[in-house]
Amino acid sequence: MTWKERKELENQKVVSLGGKPPKKQRLPLSVARVQMKKQKEREQKMLEIKEHENMVLGRFGGGSGARRPVEKRKPEDRVLRSTGGHFKNGILDVKHLLNRAPSRDDGSSSHMVSKGKKQNSGDRNKGKKKGGGRKHH
Repeated sequence: MTWKERKELENQKVVSLGGKPPKKQRLPLSVARVQMKKQKEREQKMLEIKEHENMVLGRFGGGSGARRPVEKRKPEDRVLRSTGGHFKNGILDVKHLLNRAPSRDDGSSSHMVSKGKKQNSGDRNKGKKKGGGRKHH
């Protein structure tokens, strides 16, 4: 039994006993980008093949039958209702009703309202830069 096989067997035992599996080695982005691009092309090709099969068999309109028809929004859904919102500490919170018209009126929000400081994604990497690397001319 080689070292690799022994290590793999040990990892399997750890996982079977409820441990975490070891992480795969991280690919550098320069290598992974090519793989992701190829994967996207493969998926695109598969979609085209499925569409072609559906057309040949006489079924139009995509292959996913699980999709529900989109409900028509009523004008009543577009305005704030006195029954909607969350009441807490003397404040009626209706932010989630303003963002989107609710598809279902069950009174509970499907996502949590984030509290605290919001991060700006554009303000990253403004600090001291590490390792300038070589300049390629």
